[in-house]
Amino acid sequence: MVQTPSGEQGNTDILPQIPGYALSFVYRDAAFQELSGQDASLVYAYRPVNGSGQTIWVAVELATSIIPLHRWETCLVNYPLSQGRQPQVIQLDLRDISIQDNPPLVARFFAFQYPATNQTQAVLYWYQTATFNVNETTQAMQVKMSIIAYPSSADKVPEAETQLMPVALAIKNYWEPIQTWTVVSLAISQNGIVMSAAALVLLVVVIGFFIFFDHQEKRRLSTLFSKLSKQDQLITKAVKNAQDQRITTTQNVIVEYQKLSTESATEQWISQKLDEQEKAGLLKRIMLNKGDDIPVFTWKAQVLP
Repeated sequence: MVQTPSGEQGNTDILPQIPGYALSFVYRDAAFQELSGQDASLVYAYRPVNGSGQTIWVAVELATSIIPLHRWETCLVNYPLSQGRQPQVIQLDLRDISIQDNPPLVARFFAFQYPATNQTQAVLYWYQTATFNVNETTQAMQVKMSIIAYPSSADKVPEAETQLMPVALAIKNYWEPIQTWTVVSLAISQNGIVMSAAALVLLVVVIGFFIFFDHQEKRRLSTLFSKLSKQDQLITKAVKNAQDQRITTTQNVIVEYQKLSTESATEQWISQKLDEQEKAGLLKRIMLNKGDDIPVFTWKAQVLP
């Protein structure tokens, strides 16, 4: 951040220039930054230079620990459910996408809609570690990078994902040498010992909340699993067995299911059940990039059957 007579200005050098877009700093979300215990919460915009097309927003969140960098779906969906309340949004899509194989970097795509306004939002986000200059000292920090679009309707979500992916790849490639080899100069305002002590107290509180949320989520999933039909429970167990063999494609899940069940099942039926359990949070779908044009989907059980 840079202090100017007109106020605080963000450093656009931390993001790449992308052809067809004009990059600008929008604002620093000081209220959210203080509430969450982050060191910085910065918002940027990639606006189409030709005037047509959607603006792509980028949220860069920085913290000394990953604890204050909450997952989008945890805040908007999982936490309200754990408290017996309705989620703030309707979940449209939630899955992991591998955007880099070596070293592995998996982003999460989350699309949702606010029922009160029908506003639709699509987010592609990931976590990484980078080294920064903080008051003339180097410090490793956790980074949550969120690429955001606002589709005009729910059926435009796939189109939004297509728009987000190249921007995400450009940012990932731009940050690759930064996080691995160099030190980035990004001034983060701090107030010495007093701020450090306050941050430590807040960190302890946030860690407590994180442990609580994690426990509540595991408990919710265990309760949900216990209420499933026997056949549905076998689907989850089949995914876990396939995980143990490190092969969790739908085809391998089918093979494991046939080992557990005396009843035959079609691929279409099992695929439907996998989709249902993914929406309930019992399973997670991960898209792997194998270097060709055909994506490979695998499954991961979020509960121990």
